[in-house]
Amino acid sequence: MCIICEHVEDILVVYPDHLRFLQLKTRDKGSWSANKICYDGNGIESLIRAYKEARKANLHEQSTFELWLEGPIAEGGPTEKFVNAPHDAPKELREKIVKLGAEPAWIDDFLSRLKIRHGQPSQAYTDAACLQEMGALWPSLSIQELRYVYKRLLDAATTAQAGEVKIESIRTNIATALPLLRQGATVSKRNGNDALRALYAQTLQRATLISLTPPVTGATSEQLMERISAGSSASALELKMLAAGASEATIRTAKELRADAEVIRQKLIASRQDPEGELEELAERVLIVGRATASKVTVSQAVNPSAAYRPAEFIAAELLSDPSKLGSIDQKKLFNGDGFAIYGYLSHLSDECRFGWRST
Repeated sequence: MCIICEHVEDILVVYPDHLRFLQLKTRDKGSWSANKICYDGNGIESLIRAYKEARKANLHEQSTFELWLEGPIAEGGPTEKFVNAPHDAPKELREKIVKLGAEPAWIDDFLSRLKIRHGQPSQAYTDAACLQEMGALWPSLSIQELRYVYKRLLDAATTAQAGEVKIESIRTNIATALPLLRQGATVSKRNGNDALRALYAQTLQRATLISLTPPVTGATSEQLMERISAGSSASALELKMLAAGASEATIRTAKELRADAEVIRQKLIASRQDPEGELEELAERVLIVGRATASKVTVSQAVNPSAAYRPAEFIAAELLSDPSKLGSIDQKKLFNGDGFAIYGYLSHLSDECRFGWRST
């Protein structure tokens, strides 16, 4: 399945065996009457154009044409009858629809495929609902950070809408692609089929959305590595901490201490005869403490539920609240007994996917 924006229709949802053409309409005030719905500029004429394009490609029989209306419709009478059963539209409404561009020869078929979805929320409500859903996905983000991610997603949708491709080309590509999609093919820029490859430029891909958003809380190591393989600029350390609910400040501290520890580690490698063995021995001890701290945070969730959503934040606070304890792990003074350097080394181990900032 894919979604094509602002080309054939406001939104075109492509399923392997079905097409949904969606026209979205807002209102300034009042309710929608049947006559107003069938007035030029309120969406029906656009769906008629989409129907014509689908009919040219022999796609109309597997398509629906949906008018999504913000706000309520007029109660009772002809409006409710028309909205609930467009195929039973009376003569006067049919005449209006013919004036909007429908052909008398196929108006019955068009009306049988017309769906009217009224009572849709306002843009302000939709924005608020989206931000609420995003807050559930990324509980560690502030409202300012959520708005920033939301803006990035809207900008990506706007970019997907901006492509200038002839309607005829899209129509032809969709007609060619549907049989392939039924067989399990995917829309991809690397696909060997020209139609599927061409549709890629007009679709908003899941991979694109993933690249624009932080990993969700609880993302697996495989999902994080998939992000890196897909070209994410974030390190494994950042992605793991984000997935475990760390704040930007906590991630920044980990990155800074990791950089400091890396300087010490490189000097150690250059100056010792068997640095790898000694570092691995220290790594095992550091990981024991890190995992024990993660388990402690997990146990504390019973009295502090927020720890369940932001374990990395609590683990970092626990480890950094007394750096001398971390320093005591470094018995051979590889990092000079510096607790902050040991924390940086733990961050290095996380970057090697050996510590996930939560209990496993």
